[in-house]
Amino acid sequence: MRIESPVECGGIVRGITRLAAADGRTLWAAIHRPRGRVAGGAVLVPGWSGPRAGPAGILAGIADRLARDISLLCVRFDLRGRGDSEGVFGETDLDMMIEDALAACRLAMDAAGTDEIAAVGLCSGGNVALGAATLLPRITRVAALSTYPFQPSRGRDVDAARRWRNVKAYAVRIFRAETWRKLFRGEIDFGRIRKNIAASDRERTGGRNLKDSRRDIGKALANYRGSCLFVYGGADEEGTRARSSFREFASRSGLDASFHVVAGANHNFYRAAWREELIAVLERFLGTRETGEAAREEIRQNGGRLRG
Repeated sequence: MRIESPVECGGIVRGITRLAAADGRTLWAAIHRPRGRVAGGAVLVPGWSGPRAGPAGILAGIADRLARDISLLCVRFDLRGRGDSEGVFGETDLDMMIEDALAACRLAMDAAGTDEIAAVGLCSGGNVALGAATLLPRITRVAALSTYPFQPSRGRDVDAARRWRNVKAYAVRIFRAETWRKLFRGEIDFGRIRKNIAASDRERTGGRNLKDSRRDIGKALANYRGSCLFVYGGADEEGTRARSSFREFASRSGLDASFHVVAGANHNFYRAAWREELIAVLERFLGTRETGEAAREEIRQNGGRLRG
């Protein structure tokens, strides 16, 4: 693997590399390598439409800390049709994203010199990470952040809640001066606003729901033998329903899953304190095998939270 433009900063080396998607298109990825010993590896998967840095750079920040604090070599990449990667946005479905994640996992294992890997996914990236884990047993741990149930498990109430959340968000913006300045400059995309309010994640493109897999991932996940951690913001209304759905699934299927709630946090954990807590939870879950098992047990015993 060739790392382009390597830069050392704060005890880690960052660089850019490329990998091939299943259809031969080029995917671009960022590498975060510990300066010293590499203890393992992790792949970070962005959300449905987002670039590899994540919203407000959250995935880049997590990768830096995992590399610096617990010596994990981290790979975060742009899915097909996103960021710098080749492909067409509107033609990339969940199964293609899972293929991309599998390619990134194999790259990370080769770079880290390990025979197992962890996957961390934000929002829809969590669905991608879980789907990849059902196909590659060497993905032994999955951390799903603000991840909602797979499409077949979602109800109409989830779509209604998302639309109502968007309505409230736009209502707040009406009273901002910057909104009116954008209006007079012709910079407001009314088509996108209308879509965000009226559209559903269950909307189909070309007669097929891009967010739904051709496989029964739920059935496959029930047979997954690795460990999962689900993290949600306490102020994420959809996250509350998603957590209940995954908790019920884990109880029914026997999935090794633990859950953590960051009190007061929103969907993307924007505040510094929320991100610090999120990173602390991830580090304890993704550290050594022993610390990961201890963290999962502590979460179970303390009602969905880690101490400290």
